[in-house]
Amino acid sequence: MSGRTVILVGYFLHLTKAVFFCNVADPCGQADSTQFHEPYARLENCPHNNNGFCDRYITPKWYRVNDDMLTQCPQLLSCGTLYPVWLNGTLPTISDGVVNREACKVGFDSCCTKTYNIQIKNCGSFYAYCLAALDTCPERYCFGEQGTCEIPTTSAQFTGPATNSKTAEPGTQHGHGTLEILLGIILAVLSVILFLLLFRQLIKLKKGRGKTGSMVDTKMTETRVKPVFIEKSEDPPS
Repeated sequence: MSGRTVILVGYFLHLTKAVFFCNVADPCGQADSTQFHEPYARLENCPHNNNGFCDRYITPKWYRVNDDMLTQCPQLLSCGTLYPVWLNGTLPTISDGVVNREACKVGFDSCCTKTYNIQIKNCGSFYAYCLAALDTCPERYCFGEQGTCEIPTTSAQFTGPATNSKTAEPGTQHGHGTLEILLGIILAVLSVILFLLLFRQLIKLKKGRGKTGSMVDTKMTETRVKPVFIEKSEDPPS
């Protein structure tokens, strides 16, 4: 198998894995009967307010959303999240059927720091979106440009996977803190290793100096106590 074939097979498997949950008989029917995960405050004009909303734990399947998915790059801290995800492409027509599209995550230095494979179908009166779960929090899909950003009181905080708890997801509020802790631990370990290496070298130097000094003292002592013998020359016979 050639290298090109391996690459093509790997790419095909990647796409298949990304959208296998989209292979249903009636995408429009599934989407119309499925309530979208936290549909509020997804508009472009809705700021991120540390509420912990994200799409990391959504169930990958077809969804109906009242607003169209945003097709232009939004700003950071919009769509009710820190990292908005938008549609990098166009919405399909009815005749297009199910189409593959690429969704982009907005980052600090780019409108597309990461991509997600999604599928969309025009169902006539609404669009059906087959959405994958996103990788991190706070990160969520953007739908619509302008509108109300009101959040229901019962949903003021993040609701984790398969639970009705109102506690915020730890990774949401402490994601950056965890990274800083890990970096701190790594730096601390490196500092300890460096200190041990320096201490070891210092001990070696001290031992080396001690041995050299002892040898010099011994030689000097031997030189001082060594007797000197003077041979007397016999007088020549007269």
